[in-house]
Amino acid sequence: KEAVQTTMPAEHIAYSSAGLTLLSLRQIFRQASYKGTAVTPDLIFEKSKEIIEKELEGHIEFPKLKYGFEKIIGASRLLKKLQELKECLRGDDPDLMPVGILVPGANGVGKTFIYKAFAKECGWVAVALKNIRGPYVGQTEKNWERIRSVLEAMGNVMVIYDEADTEIGGRSAQTHDVDRRLFGNILKMMSEPANRGKIVWVIITARPDRLEPDIKRSGRAGEHLPVFDNEGHEKEEFLKHVLGEAGVDLTQFSAAHHKEFLKLTADYFPADFDQVLTELRRRKHLEGTLTPEMVLEEVADFMPSDIARQREYQELLAVLECTSREILPDRYAGVPREVIQQRVQQIRASAALGL
Repeated sequence: KEAVQTTMPAEHIAYSSAGLTLLSLRQIFRQASYKGTAVTPDLIFEKSKEIIEKELEGHIEFPKLKYGFEKIIGASRLLKKLQELKECLRGDDPDLMPVGILVPGANGVGKTFIYKAFAKECGWVAVALKNIRGPYVGQTEKNWERIRSVLEAMGNVMVIYDEADTEIGGRSAQTHDVDRRLFGNILKMMSEPANRGKIVWVIITARPDRLEPDIKRSGRAGEHLPVFDNEGHEKEEFLKHVLGEAGVDLTQFSAAHHKEFLKLTADYFPADFDQVLTELRRRKHLEGTLTPEMVLEEVADFMPSDIARQREYQELLAVLECTSREILPDRYAGVPREVIQQRVQQIRASAALGL
């Protein structure tokens, strides 16, 4: 057998391979020996992810983090707060680190996109949990125990729990026993002092009102940092970026064209612009160019989903949940909570939403 080349000390290898069995670690070294490649931190990390994903049968996924805050257009107030948390998470004092972050916000506003960038900036491993529930008695608890043991062994893990209101479970009388036990296990893990500074939970949802209060309190997901639609000059920068991706310069529009563009896109939310961008790229491919008139034609032709009231409801819930006055948009900064709550009740009473 040929020796495997590596400059990594044993302590570094142990840290990089946390969560693996000795058999899995031996497999990595044997593959490196067979291919004649050196064992590096990147190699161990990539192989570790492959093995863990395979061993946990699809219950854990490691999203690829290809971008940081440089890809976020606008959201400057939120990014300022996340920069502060980033410095704490890159330090070595667990008491300064959050246990969990609740991320409310309307559909299509970019919640998951921004918090994946946050994980990348912090240098932590992002983990997405999925398909935890099993069809057989005791399987959900077994799945959870395997996930828990891996996460606690790895450390420096950011667990991104998307669509949390439908995935985490709860404690209400209407909740299935399996979901209640899963919810209790998640709470127990979040509250474990030994996990502070090693595991950060990012709980993402458009409906924070459906989450149990236990998970939203201090000591768990106690920091509530929503994502809101851009406004003012930040929205203008976002629109410039969208058109720039299609090779169109918004600053070259005439005053009339600029005004019309803003009018036509006033009710768009960020996800709508993805579809508009696709349409603009198609037209440019077919016609070879895009004029302001062509852009306006495509924007006028596009009919976004009629979910304006639903998104308003979700945004107002995010305002009520927000624990940092600093990141509230100007349009809500001076509005009394009573007014927000009254509007929420009005929308909730609407039979059209079925809320």
